[in-house]
Amino acid sequence: MILAVLSLAAMTSTLPEYKSELLARTNGGSTYNLPAYAMVNSTSPSINDAGEVAFTAVSGGMDQNGDHSEQAAIWLKTRKDMDGRIVYYAPKEKMVSDPKMLDRGDVLFSQFDEVTSDGIFSFNSPKQVTENIFPAKNMAAVNYPQATDDASYVFRSTDSENNRSFFEYRSDKLSEIVNEDGGYSYLFGPSVNEASQWVFKARVGEKFNYAEDAPDQIVLLTPHFTAFGEKSYQKTILAQDSDSDALSPYKSFDNSPAITNAGLVVFTAMLKDRVRMIVAVKDGIHYEVAREGQNEISQIEMFSPQINDNGFVVFRAKNSKGLRGIYLANPFAPAPEVKRLLGEGDSILTDQGMSAILRKDNFPGFGGNVDINNNNEIVVSTVVATENQKWIFGTAIYKLHPL
Repeated sequence: MILAVLSLAAMTSTLPEYKSELLARTNGGSTYNLPAYAMVNSTSPSINDAGEVAFTAVSGGMDQNGDHSEQAAIWLKTRKDMDGRIVYYAPKEKMVSDPKMLDRGDVLFSQFDEVTSDGIFSFNSPKQVTENIFPAKNMAAVNYPQATDDASYVFRSTDSENNRSFFEYRSDKLSEIVNEDGGYSYLFGPSVNEASQWVFKARVGEKFNYAEDAPDQIVLLTPHFTAFGEKSYQKTILAQDSDSDALSPYKSFDNSPAITNAGLVVFTAMLKDRVRMIVAVKDGIHYEVAREGQNEISQIEMFSPQINDNGFVVFRAKNSKGLRGIYLANPFAPAPEVKRLLGEGDSILTDQGMSAILRKDNFPGFGGNVDINNNNEIVVSTVVATENQKWIFGTAIYKLHPL
């Protein structure tokens, strides 16, 4: 009877099984597809629909004078590469943001130091060159660079007076989409799709009032065009917390919702009973993705969940034993599912042979956000160790392929 039930469950499951592919690993002088002494710390790898992957790294080693020659860098593996490689080194003393891997093969990122921003950069794969496509002027910070099409780039900026705005940069024209003069006290990081829809968390109220008891909303902006081609945006409030609406089930929201090209949205909320839940929105209807206390999930981690056009949601959480893991869910299935794909202590193959995800108190076995594309491929940053957990092999980036 048990075997029959398990077999039936496997036949009706909408979530695939996965195999892992090691993309890169670094641990001092011992590396795989990275220069010796390169470092990867808490990076959030990005994957496009072609399965191409980019992430941030820091080069290592010494220069000819014996000084440390560390430089922020962008690593990329395209469809044409057998192995990935670093394609861009930032100037010394400069940093780069986590990259955005575009479907056309370009890699978007911002470059900055502790004082100023150099703007948005793009590594163009066909040309094999990096271009400063938007040199920031009078902006203290440029964050969350994304693209809506081949000629339009969007981002959040912060000026010298700590005002945040969302901008679109197209054909050398800079257009402000929304700012904090419109009733928002704080604009959190946005997510934008190819249809130029924006979704973001916003704190509502008097400017510079950042108090946690200020009302928060999850806001969707949808573009509309006049007969003369002029663009405006319709605002829809997808969710608001109990500070905005006493009848809302949500006490608060995490900072970074996400939107797909099909218009599906995902965000993380805390309920009034202080249980955290991931929520997906389709056609204005809210669907529960995962909840603490269910499916052996003890804690949903404060990293951004991601959703694809198939409605699959990937996120980080701890199980009932407190071990971190990567989870996949399908909230829109007739029988919604949640599956733990990979967790701390699990065996995994590296270039050093069979190894394991690090399992150590007060030291995470995963770093940064996890990402998923529309082919249900997933990328994740891990810390790997020997199977007995006595020796660490360093940080490794994996692509998970559905079977």
